[in-house]
Amino acid sequence: MLSFPARLTQVQSMTAMNDRCRLIGRGSLDLRAIAWLCALFLMISFAPPICAVDATSKPGGDWLARHSQVRLAVQDDFSPVDSADGKGLQHGLAADYLRMIADRTGLKFRLVTTHGLDDSIDALRQGRVDMIASAFVSADHSELALFSAPYLRLPCAAFVRNADTSLHLEQLDSHSIGLIAGHVCGDRVVEFAPRASISKYSQASAAIAALASGKVDAVVGDMVTIQAVASGNAPRMAGQIGGDGALAFAVRKDWPQLIQVLDAALAKISVDEETT
Repeated sequence: MLSFPARLTQVQSMTAMNDRCRLIGRGSLDLRAIAWLCALFLMISFAPPICAVDATSKPGGDWLARHSQVRLAVQDDFSPVDSADGKGLQHGLAADYLRMIADRTGLKFRLVTTHGLDDSIDALRQGRVDMIASAFVSADHSELALFSAPYLRLPCAAFVRNADTSLHLEQLDSHSIGLIAGHVCGDRVVEFAPRASISKYSQASAAIAALASGKVDAVVGDMVTIQAVASGNAPRMAGQIGGDGALAFAVRKDWPQLIQVLDAALAKISVDEETT
């Protein structure tokens, strides 16, 4: 898991996050950007849980005995939040949380690799998985899945090529914009660029490649995963577009007991555990 000072206050973490935002906005992707992610993650750690649970209870005892193994959808390219390598191992912040949850509950997760957010949702809809490791909480998805308390929030932003120094957020309405299928930040495009030409891509890496090659003029996504996959094609942030994407575990509708188990386990995870 990522490591940073465990005693950082919420005010300090918010200040650090703002500093890292400015660095990322200038297209800088290095240890400073990783530190920003750490600060963002720590800020979420101090926030009260959205769904209150009794951390002293042991929900789902009988249910757990019958459902100890859960088929888990893991995206192959959603770094640094969630990803699967060629050996079938899960990496990222979601994996760190799930390891702690498994230790507390005895749950065993059987990984099923998916190719993007939409593919994970399709796998849940088709009954190929029981749970998604990283899903955006949204009204559309709530018809299909139950959600745990969010474990991370990702600020939404628009990105352009570094060479396009004169292209700004308010000008994107007349340009082409790439979106990541299933990413809730894309829903905000209609608010600032209702006449833009839209192209959808299955993963952030494909959207960034389209931006680099000139197929689209901008990409809308979040400030963490876009920069993480950009590598040598690091884009320039044209601006934040308001709102954020809340990431949580998504579970099949007929397993509310699993949500109780997950939320109870999340509530027991201490700040020290999250920051070591």
